[in-house]
Amino acid sequence: MPQSTQLKIGTLILLLTLISCRHIKPSAGPTDLQATPQVYFDRYPVRDSLLAVEESEFKNRLMYTKTQFRLTYADGDAERVVKLEFYRTKKGHGPRPTLNVVPIRAGSYVVSRLLARWAARRGYNAVIVKRPTKWFRTSHSVEDLEQIFRGALSDHRSVLAWLRERPEVDKKRMGIVGTSLGAFTGVMLAALEPQIKMNFLLMGGQDFSKIILNSEDEGVVKWVAARMALNGMTKEELRLKIKEHIISDPLAVSKYIDPKKVVQVITKKDKDVPAASQWELWESLNRPEAYVFPVGHYTMAIYLRPILRRFKKHLKRLL
Repeated sequence: MPQSTQLKIGTLILLLTLISCRHIKPSAGPTDLQATPQVYFDRYPVRDSLLAVEESEFKNRLMYTKTQFRLTYADGDAERVVKLEFYRTKKGHGPRPTLNVVPIRAGSYVVSRLLARWAARRGYNAVIVKRPTKWFRTSHSVEDLEQIFRGALSDHRSVLAWLRERPEVDKKRMGIVGTSLGAFTGVMLAALEPQIKMNFLLMGGQDFSKIILNSEDEGVVKWVAARMALNGMTKEELRLKIKEHIISDPLAVSKYIDPKKVVQVITKKDKDVPAASQWELWESLNRPEAYVFPVGHYTMAIYLRPILRRFKKHLKRLL
């Protein structure tokens, strides 16, 4: 096939892909938004005993610097080490708006780093808080998952508090961008950190008891099989146990979030974070602005450029 024909076909496919994106305008939102109850702040506290701050790596790029930090906190009788990457933009002067880029469930930080670099080149600082552990190891019990999530939420809140004290960070202009499990975390943080100005949530859902049992994510499927085999449980019994013990769920806090600060990206053919759960989150968030793409979890990558264009638009509007 001639190269010119291939180019035309490729252009046609791209145009058809872009046309198929659906934009949902935000609803008016609630007139009586409730404040997040104190019980949630107590459950996911900011760690206030910072023992040490270490820089383990520094890289100087054309448009930003990247620094690896280790923050050590007192954690009862033990210590809690939180690792993070901080991207300080060189664009602009004085304190800059800053994004918390929340990573996916497992694997490398390719997506998070791509977003952080993209933001830093455009005048935004960015931070990636490292996962305390890989999620859904087959050795993890249901109770383990709840404790891991609680610890991670306190890690993020503690890092946000630390960032607000840094001179290069504009503490009044901070946002969250989360992908997949990172979007779940983003919803929780939006309720716990109401001063956050923007929440850009890609492929996030709610109700872990449904999502875990219906997800086709390989790691989650293996975890479900391991739990059922080890405990001799049916899927329904496991679902009920998840419902009882994993209470750190966007389902619990979404009603406390101002939908005007939220932009949601929904993948309507997703089988890893089932599309139904993404729509349920959208409803619980009082129908914020959303973009709907006719793809699955990983094929979302073909929409990267249009997503970034929309992301840039909302960064300018909200931060």
